[in-house]
Amino acid sequence: MEKRILTYIQSKKLIQAGDTVVIGVSGGPDSLCLLYVLHALKSQLFFHIVCAHLNHQAREEADTDEAFVSEVCQKLSVPFEYARFDMKVLSKEKKENFHQIAREYRYRFFLQIAKKYRAKKIATAHHIEDLAETFFMRIVKNLPYEKWAAFEAKQDFFQKQLIRPLLFLKKEELIAYLHNKAYGYRIDASNDADFYTRNRFRKFLMPFVYQENPGFFTKFLQIQEEIRADECYLMEQTKNIYPQIVIWQNTQEVILDTEKFSRLPFSLQRRLIRVVLEYLYFSVDAFFASHHIRQVLHLFTKKEGYRQIHLSRGLFASISYKKGRIGYGKEKSATQYMLCISGEGVYDLPNGAQMVVTKETDFSTFSNGSVDCFCIQDAMVAFPYFVRTREPGDLIQLETGNHKKISRLFIDQKVPQPKRDGWPLFCNQENHILWVPGLRNVAPNKRWVQKELFFYRFQYRNGICLEEQE
Repeated sequence: MEKRILTYIQSKKLIQAGDTVVIGVSGGPDSLCLLYVLHALKSQLFFHIVCAHLNHQAREEADTDEAFVSEVCQKLSVPFEYARFDMKVLSKEKKENFHQIAREYRYRFFLQIAKKYRAKKIATAHHIEDLAETFFMRIVKNLPYEKWAAFEAKQDFFQKQLIRPLLFLKKEELIAYLHNKAYGYRIDASNDADFYTRNRFRKFLMPFVYQENPGFFTKFLQIQEEIRADECYLMEQTKNIYPQIVIWQNTQEVILDTEKFSRLPFSLQRRLIRVVLEYLYFSVDAFFASHHIRQVLHLFTKKEGYRQIHLSRGLFASISYKKGRIGYGKEKSATQYMLCISGEGVYDLPNGAQMVVTKETDFSTFSNGSVDCFCIQDAMVAFPYFVRTREPGDLIQLETGNHKKISRLFIDQKVPQPKRDGWPLFCNQENHILWVPGLRNVAPNKRWVQKELFFYRFQYRNGICLEEQE
């Protein structure tokens, strides 16, 4: 079996001459087999090994396991590193699953040892049955298709590489190797407890699969590699189109162009959402349930109006016409305000924009046709004016003489709902709306006074306008 493992290591380029490899060893048959095999091969491949053992202190036998692994390393003249953490206490304090917190601390410990010995490789004893169990567990847990290809023989891990030299072997082969060599190992009785999900898959599902198809494991590794190859290609395509779809991003939110997004193939849509979620969740294991991605996909295919949904861990997704947002916290409406415009000058608005009021004498520039400025003839000027946010029942007069609700105007002009409460409205002393910056002016007054000497121009700068919403 050592020759087969050597061939596998060489074909996958898992270990190179001069490497230092940290081996995670619990004391069970899988990790002991890995330790003995790599120890036997290190003189052929010219690399060094270090044993790393984490005592979870979860069982009475934990200290005995530690002592056993230490003794094996002493006999093999292999450096032995260990750490002790009470995982049951930690899992209760952090309110996390025992196995999840144990895995987190275990790999953190492996990284510390790798740093200490300047090792670039961390080896674990996963075999093909572990891979198959993980595959079926991810399907049952409703994880996305791209997560069905579980771990692989070699993968990057925090500037190191995780390697799995036994991944093509079955557990019975590892145990047979130890028996043939008369090597001892420890048994963890908790691996037989039906309380843990993986144990139930191992005890009840895997024997059934093997009975139905004895050749399952032979083909399974090939299937996993094919899924992974397809996924690598699709993720490469997703990353290539990502800058074309994402308008803005920071660690708190990502804004997408949903019109362009909707034209993508479905497979790229799903993966793009996954990339966004993994980016925002950052250090958290991003094994998102398929229904979360489907929720966002369904939301982003909405054609009209504003919608917002809660995903998990404080993350929300919303759509407002042609823009989709995924970010922390609900998209907040702007604060209401009212600002008095008493004459010429520059007035700072609470939304960061400015209202600039100037006195003009060149009537060739007089225009109320632009939604970015509003002009009032000298004879009709009546300061003060007010810039305020909307109120219930607000109306604006149309060219036909009819009035239109501001709420309806916002809908027709596709103003995102969170922006509506903070959108500026320009009003006179009677609180009649004369101008909605960026959207509409009041119907122009037909009366013209020939002896006018000047007019006032009100210009809204650095603010929101309709084009930015589209």
